[in-house]
Amino acid sequence: MDNLLIRKAKSKDLEELLKMNIEFIDTMGQYYKEKNKKKWNKNTLNSVKKALSRRLRNKKETVLIAEKQGQIVGYAGGSIEKEYYSRSKFGSIDDIFIKKEFRRSSIGEKLLSGLIKQMLRRGAREFNASVAVRNKASRKLLMKFGFYEHSFVYTKHI
Repeated sequence: MDNLLIRKAKSKDLEELLKMNIEFIDTMGQYYKEKNKKKWNKNTLNSVKKALSRRLRNKKETVLIAEKQGQIVGYAGGSIEKEYYSRSKFGSIDDIFIKKEFRRSSIGEKLLSGLIKQMLRRGAREFNASVAVRNKASRKLLMKFGFYEHSFVYTKHI
């Protein structure tokens, strides 16, 4: 894709990240068959904004931005964790989101590649990602990068 820049997110990106994160959360609700979309009010928005701001400052977190002609069109976020038993470092791919009109144009591949490279530099030698079963595009992307199905997560809403 021409003129695509993959870079680390900065605090100036927070408002755009917030908009995309809200869309990401709403989309995930569809994948997980939640009956109601999340109710967005001022308190909820402030909470999400604070969490995103913490992610940008946290040394264990990496948030990358895909930018095309000055417009942010996607982001990917992940963190470095330590395995419980061996204490070895692994990279957790937490989210990848591309604005709808820019999907299917290799931006997700470039973000995932950049995220993996960043985490490799920080010592990760293993990676994991959680994806909704119905999110076929994300599953296909991860498999293209050598990820494989390892376990199942079951959810119950009360």
